Amino acid sequence: MKLLNRTLTDISEMICGAYGLEGGFRREHFPYRSSYYLTQFFAHCEMDFVHDGSTRQSWVLDILTKLDAGPASRPELPADGMIRVVQELMDPSEFAPGDLDREAALEDLSSSLKRDGLAAHFDGAGRVFVRSIDTHVTSAALELDKRTWTAAELQRRAAVAAYLDAVSEDELIEDVLVPIFDQLGFTRISVSGHRDKALEFGKDLWMKYRLPTGHLIYFGVQAKRAKLDAAGKSRNENVAEVLAQVRMMLDHPVWDPETNKRNLLDHVFVACAGDITKQAREWLAQRLDRESRRHVLFMDRDDLLDLALRLSLPHLEESTKAETWVADDDIPF
Repeated sequence: MKLLNRTLTDISEMICGAYGLEGGFRREHFPYRSSYYLTQFFAHCEMDFVHDGSTRQSWVLDILTKLDAGPASRPELPADGMIRVVQELMDPSEFAPGDLDREAALEDLSSSLKRDGLAAHFDGAGRVFVRSIDTHVTSAALELDKRTWTAAELQRRAAVAAYLDAVSEDELIEDVLVPIFDQLGFTRISVSGHRDKALEFGKDLWMKYRLPTGHLIYFGVQAKRAKLDAAGKSRNENVAEVLAQVRMMLDHPVWDPETNKRNLLDHVFVACAGDITKQAREWLAQRLDRESRRHVLFMDRDDLLDLALRLSLPHLEESTKAETWVADDDIPF
């Protein structure tokens, strides 16, 4: 999506920072950038723009206009170049402690983006992302590539892992899976619940996703909290159960009240708070026919941990802080 000219003007003023003699703008929550530091700002964005000595705000606005016309990974979000500029604009290193209020700067940025139906927010690690107010799609989903975790992220990851160790299946669905799928752009997320097993037909929740072409594809999710393995006794207890549930999910359509139609699921997620072993995946693949196999997608513990950190899940992060994990042999008295 393209941003309004007024929004681009606001962001150009924030990049220039502090104040501007031309136009008389004041952006007191943002650092002042001279000609040299404007060039450095875009260099940090990995963009080859060098300030030519012209009026700062006009020069920056011209660049933002070009970036705004660039490609976007998601139609609900600004161009990828603009997302990168926003990330650099709110980089913590630009806000020295005691000098500038980063939270106030975020409020200024969100206020400007709001007129385009967008909002800016921090995740638990202090990184900034842009989110669509209507669809909840966030720019965090554009950064799902694997990379080395920072020390702070490793600590948060360990806390979320502890939460997954103790979570029930209902909590896994409602507190972890639903927020994740919501931020990834899925809509009409409907939880079947474990009280209505007769009507569940193998799925713990179903949802739909609208393609850029306007077409809808439907997904079902089978959630498990324990490790899925195909070795020995566990094969009969969990993997065989998953196999039966996947078959049921693919055979029974879901009723979509928004379209007033029944629709077969296009894909099925098997989401697990524990590990899904290679043997379990192979065991399921061998017992599903070729047509069914291509509809099944796996989300194991590592996938959930990565997504929980990439996306904004403040309620989950707060719950991990509030919980105190006490071992049976470590009574606190």
